[in-house]
Amino acid sequence: MQTASNVVQVDEEIEVEIIAGKFRWKDRLDLVNILAGECADNGNRFEPAFRSVRLSEYAYYASKMPAKQKAKLKREVLQQAKDIRHLRDSANIGDVVRVPKLNKHPLLNCYVRDGLKLVEAVIIDKTMVSQTHRYTVKRITDGEEQTGNGHMIKSIVTRSSDVSG
Repeated sequence: MQTASNVVQVDEEIEVEIIAGKFRWKDRLDLVNILAGECADNGNRFEPAFRSVRLSEYAYYASKMPAKQKAKLKREVLQQAKDIRHLRDSANIGDVVRVPKLNKHPLLNCYVRDGLKLVEAVIIDKTMVSQTHRYTVKRITDGEEQTGNGHMIKSIVTRSSDVSG
């Protein structure tokens, strides 16, 4: 059985042999980034995002994409879309948020909640520690700093972009 093949010059030095009628990626990572952005915008629906992008720019013979490749692409796109949504939803430096007031316990060397009321605070530092955000906030009422993860932030009062713009 004879198959037709074409030699396509991608760069000056790299030549890629494309077998006629066989699916092959051109730029898979760029497609994942674009589809993840679309999925994050449209409520995490993969199929409408997949149909909205012209695949021939990212793959040779895109119409012959195997089901395994599409499933793997969908899995990666949805994971990256989840990360994008998480980044959009998380608070940034300069945002005013509501947090429970925590006081340092003198004997246990930890923080203890001071009542059930929430106080307003400004985020002054945001670091990433083992895939989770760690926030340092400064309470507006008394100027004290407290540190905690994203669960410490109960709501975002105003975003820093809303205040400046």
